[in-house]
Amino acid sequence: VALAPHLKPLEQTLEPSFTDDNSALATVQIPLPMGMVIEESETLEGRVEVVEVGEGSNAEKAGVKVGDVLRGCTAMAVNLLKAAEEDAAFNALAGATKPGFQRAFYIADEMPFDQTMNALVSNAEDQGGPGFSNLVFERHFS
Repeated sequence: VALAPHLKPLEQTLEPSFTDDNSALATVQIPLPMGMVIEESETLEGRVEVVEVGEGSNAEKAGVKVGDVLRGCTAMAVNLLKAAEEDAAFNALAGATKPGFQRAFYIADEMPFDQTMNALVSNAEDQGGPGFSNLVFERHFS
């Protein structure tokens, strides 16, 4: 799955959430605020589903629809090696200073809902993120 031209391809295998082989994956880049509501899926155990998309929202402009299943997203992750190289005090204090961050891909499948929300929020500029997230959705075609 190609997340964006400047990111390396995703080499993660995502098994279909639906047993009828009528679904497809798509990637979108959505600026924050996204303007969508997600919840733990009532029908797909261990999955997060879009339950509302705001009219005129960034999510709607990106093509997100109610029922899309969030399979993963970019998130900001602590880069301990970079932090240690950039901040000698980080080494001396064993993490007492704020470490550096790097973008990473977060797989939402089977993860706690709060953790998935934290991954999405980590993309906010006030959290050290870029102000947008690349997301992988699965859409079911019935």
